[in-house]
Formats: sequence, C-alpha cells, structure tokens
Amino acid sequence: MKTKYIKLGEVATYINGYAFKPKDRGSKGLPIIRIQDLTGNSYDKGYYAGEYPPKIEINNGDVLISWSASLGVYIWNDGKALLNQHIFKVDFNKQKINKSYFVYAVEFSLKKLQQLTHGATMKHIVKKDFENELRPKN
Repeated sequence: MKTKYIKLGEVATYINGYAFKPKDRGSKGLPIIRIQDLTGNSYDKGYYAGEYPPKIEINNGDVLISWSASLGVYIWNDGKALLNQHIFKVDFNKQKINKSYFVYAVEFSLKKLQQLTHGATMKHIVKKDFENELRPKN
C-alpha cells in the first residue's frame, strides 16, 4: 500500500498573532500569549483590555505553533487569551484530522524545517515553507 502525503497548508489555515506594542500591555484584560508563555520561560505577563480582531482569540484546546526564535507546537489549555505575533493558531477548516496526530506530525516537521530557518538575530521559518511541508495523510 502506497503512503499518501498531504501538505500542511492543505490541512488547515495558520493564523498569525497580533503585533501588540509595548504600550498595549497592561495589568487588566485578557492575557497576551507570547512564545515564552508557551515554553514556560515567562516572568512578565502582559494583558490587553481593548478591542482586538476575533481571529487572535485563543481558547482551551487550540493548537498553537511558534515559528520564530523557538520552534514548537502546543495545545493551549489556560483559558481565553490573545495571541501575540510569531505564533500561529491552527484553524482546522480544510481537512478532518486527528489533533493528536497533527501535533505529532508538526513536531516532526519542525525538526526538519529547523534547517530552513532565516534571519540573523531571530531565526524563523517562512509560512510558505511550513505550508508546503509534506506529511503522511492519516
């Protein structure tokens, strides 16, 4: 039986977080989730109480992918929050896929994509490279 492959870009839409400015960060409102909040290295929580695009809201069970500085895939389970830049929220709107399998496949893909990072000070992957990465179709 021949294995069928699918590009990650054919599975879902990857929504980048918002570029909050330092003046946007306060002590009230929804938490602003940065990469360090996902990796456990955060010592400075920021909050935002203003208007925001609905697409950057995250909730329990959302799959998040950090694509800059630190590559990783995470399942968010800390309640309603807002997504900062350099992190994709995965919208599974293109294919039906098991989330656990997707997380496993992306972890594998990120190891491979590490070779394609760009930038001198803050290494990152390009969205086009990420979306074109092939994974076995489950």
